[in-house]
Amino acid sequence: MKLSLSTVLVAAACVHSAAAVNIAFYTSGNCANAYFVCVNQSRDSCCDPFIDDVRYNSMEFQQLGTSQNVQLRSYDRGGCSRRTATSASNGRRTVCFVREPPYTGGGYGGFNLKRNAVEGGGADAECIRPQELGFPDGTKFNLTSLSDVDYAKIAKLSLEIPSDVPEQFQQLKITS
Repeated sequence: MKLSLSTVLVAAACVHSAAAVNIAFYTSGNCANAYFVCVNQSRDSCCDPFIDDVRYNSMEFQQLGTSQNVQLRSYDRGGCSRRTATSASNGRRTVCFVREPPYTGGGYGGFNLKRNAVEGGGADAECIRPQELGFPDGTKFNLTSLSDVDYAKIAKLSLEIPSDVPEQFQQLKITS
């Protein structure tokens, strides 16, 4: 069976477009230190830390595909309700947003997405909360099993190193 070039290109585009990125939120202003991350975030969906009284001063898009240019989006006023900034990935593997804090949501997708009735466009997008808490040393905690109350408890802590995580949450540590 012979495959045409167009068939191969379409198949490659489908595989590549299925790849997802990570969206991380930092309280620091430079995408450093501890972070909450939505892992394998889908295109045109919203990563929302869901914590009103925590100020996220930087947001990072990680594991971007270098062969595809996508629009990266930041939001404020809760979740993905009002778009504050956009940037093109331009073949970069990571992009850090620091200019328009605080960040309450993030997402990515194509450049032809029409805005909905809410200025900024993300209100209709599926919103998920971060699934992991990560630290610069590579230590990670799986947050998927936490209730909203426990998630809020851990998100409101000023965490700098893994040992800052309370004992009751240490069993969530991901072993490598």
